[in-house]
Amino acid sequence: RTEPDIAYDLAVAYREIKQYQQAYDVLETAIGADKDNFTLQQAQLPIANLLGKYKEVVETGENLLKKNTDVNVINEMGQAYFYLKDYQRCISLFKTLEDLWVQNEGTLYFMTLSYRELKEYDQAAIYAEKTIDEGISDHTALYYTALGGIYESKNRFSDALEAYKRGLMFKNSNNIYYRLGLLYDLNLKQAKNAVTYYNLYLKNKPDSEKEKEQISYAKARITSLTHPKEVAIK
Repeated sequence: RTEPDIAYDLAVAYREIKQYQQAYDVLETAIGADKDNFTLQQAQLPIANLLGKYKEVVETGENLLKKNTDVNVINEMGQAYFYLKDYQRCISLFKTLEDLWVQNEGTLYFMTLSYRELKEYDQAAIYAEKTIDEGISDHTALYYTALGGIYESKNRFSDALEAYKRGLMFKNSNNIYYRLGLLYDLNLKQAKNAVTYYNLYLKNKPDSEKEKEQISYAKARITSLTHPKEVAIK
């Protein structure tokens, strides 16, 4: 297991079947026998990220970048910094990828979220649009959800409404239905539309355990908005 090529292939196989700890351990053993092997250390970074070893990814990545400016290393480090809540460093790293024209929807999405966390909403909106433009994918609805949330944070409710509805063009999303219900209910004060989207959220079978609070809230608001006098009497 200390032969670099064998260790690499074995780690890839473990990763394919989502046995991340085994993949990490195989590479750790091989790296211990060959501490200067860039390929093995680079291969370990995404697995370490999957295992939540974010500080290790940052430390290893910084050392690797001293030897070689590698796009994959920067990508993994950017993600690690995001999860460590060092959003400015995350943006800085992913900006280098953008400057090299090797950005992708994933790196742009992390930049979107980082700017949002820093409350730099104008930049967050720009990068949400860039993420969407980078390529239509299974995640497009998620990106529009993020964009809608950013617009809500800026009190640009009509823009948020448009973003959420554009997201629904790509995928029926519980999250978007619920957010539209809240938007119509709390910000736009359009009770009929709020009830429509709360009902769509409930009909889309949200997870009864994970979304217990949202389900209860949606049901309560439907009752309140459709029978306001009865609620008032109670």
